[in-house]
Amino acid sequence: MALSPAARQKSSTGQIINMFSTDTKQLQMFLNFMNNVALAPLQIIVALALIWLQVDYATLVGLGFMFFMVPLNGLIFAKV
Repeated sequence: MALSPAARQKSSTGQIINMFSTDTKQLQMFLNFMNNVALAPLQIIVALALIWLQVDYATLVGLGFMFFMVPLNGLIFAKV
């Protein structure tokens, strides 16, 4: 980052370090989030396949129950 002398006089060193720290933390959080977004579908598919190997059709009952509960959970969390 290059600042002119006039710009350096308007802000202190602490403010500049704070801005860098905040930007770095936001970038780190974004990269962690993108990692989860990219890998979560694969993890879910593998987990479902392994559950299917253990309990066969009961997996579908569990999935159906989870999808059935989505609107109810939405209503509960909206009130909370």
